[in-house]
Formats: sequence, structure tokens, C-alpha cells
Amino acid sequence: MKSAKPIVQQEDLAPTEYCLNRELSWLAFNERVLAEALNPAHPLLERLRFLSISDSNLDEFYMVRVAAYKSDLTPDIAKISVHGQSNSDLLKQIAFVAGKLIEGQARTWRLLRQELKGEGFEILDVTDLSETETQWLENYFRINIFSTLSPLAIDPAHPFPWIPNRGLAIAFTLRNEKTGKITHEILSVPSMIQRFVRIPAPVYRFVPLEQVIANNI
Repeated sequence: MKSAKPIVQQEDLAPTEYCLNRELSWLAFNERVLAEALNPAHPLLERLRFLSISDSNLDEFYMVRVAAYKSDLTPDIAKISVHGQSNSDLLKQIAFVAGKLIEGQARTWRLLRQELKGEGFEILDVTDLSETETQWLENYFRINIFSTLSPLAIDPAHPFPWIPNRGLAIAFTLRNEKTGKITHEILSVPSMIQRFVRIPAPVYRFVPLEQVIANNI
């Protein structure tokens, strides 16, 4: 018995010009989430929450969707989707759009940071601190942070160290003053310590933990 022939051929169901790419559509959605962070109708902390959501969304997008496309890159097979793109071409387009999104997140954070300052909450860089505050931060680092750090060397004898998912890390170069030998190290920012260090002051002033570490190692 012959099977019934489909009325509409498969290729007719998905003409390229009528298809929206799922990944690029998702990035467009996340741009709309980010736009809410600039909406003055929302309270300031709610706008910060939208910025945070857009950032965590993008993290998850790369961990799941982009990782799936990268694992499917086979050199001898050119896979073309219904949108007329190969996986490698799509990844290039994703990188471009995501790059613009990250730039938008950075601009939004700078604006919200200024608004936070107007409300009495300052997020500072270590270069913004006074000499007295810098000295206090050095003491804080020695007492509370230094013992938690475990730098790892990167060289032919050591594979690239494991970094926790969504973790922060600092890469730096060391030079032996006697031999001139250069070594490369990577240092994971400890997750058990609060992300921002509060500077003693009548108002709320904070410095990012990774800056405290980078400024004192």
C-alpha cells in the first residue's frame, strides 16, 4: 500500500523570506528587556532588575543555545537551516548582535550608576578613592580577602584551570625580577565574599570586589 503524498511539499512550508530565526528573535526579545531598564516609568531598583535579567538571559543563551551550535560545527558538513544560513554564519551574526547588546548593557549601567549616586548609593572605582580610603581597603584586603585567593599558573605543564560557571576571574602576568622569566596566572574571584566592598562613610559607597583584588595583588 502506497503512503499518501503530502499536499504541500516540505520546502514550501518554510520559504526563507517568511522565516524568523529563533536565536536572533530571542536576542531581539532580550533587547526589549534591556529597554525596560531605561524606562523612567519604573522605579530605579526595578530598572536595575531589568538590566540584571537581560544580563543573566544572555549568559544562559550562550550556555545553552550558542553552545549547541558550536558543538554542531562539523568541518566537512555545511549545514544550512531553513533561513538559508550555515551554523558558522549564524554564529557570526549572533556574535555581532550580542556584541551590540552588551554595549547597550554597559551604557545602561553607566546611566543607572549615576542615578544611584543621586539617591545616595555610589559604586566607585578604586581610582576614585582618597588616600585614606585606599589605605583602609589595603588593610581590608589583607585581613579578609588575601587568604581566600588561589592563583593558578598557565603553562605547558598546567592545563587551563577550571573556572566556575558564571564565575569571575582575573588573568595577570608575573615577571621574576632575578631571572626575567614571565609566567601567566589566573585567579578566580572568590564567590563566598560579597560582590561589593562597602567603604566606611556616612553614605553608601561600594567598590567591586574584583577591583579590590586586582589593585592589591
